[in-house]
Amino acid sequence: MAVKPKDQLALDEKVVVDAQLEQLLDEREDARAARLDAQRAFDSADAKAKARIETHDIGLDAAIRVGRYRISRTMSEGGHRDFEILPKPQTKIKAVE
Repeated sequence: MAVKPKDQLALDEKVVVDAQLEQLLDEREDARAARLDAQRAFDSADAKAKARIETHDIGLDAAIRVGRYRISRTMSEGGHRDFEILPKPQTKIKAVE
């Protein structure tokens, strides 16, 4: 995803001409965009896998094996910090090597 350059944002903005820095910043932006695409793909695959896991009635503090994966369910503890944390089930997927 290309970023469209913006005009000057402030009167005190200093323009620096540094081709190497600009190239590094472009590479950084490309890597950031690739990371976001990869995160979206992972989030989608994770949601699909967890939805399928829900079809296998795994109780809390229990585990199953599916191929090279061990899937377990635990309950996270609730609590309160500056915001409330509610208890919720957690599903962990880990490759067993």
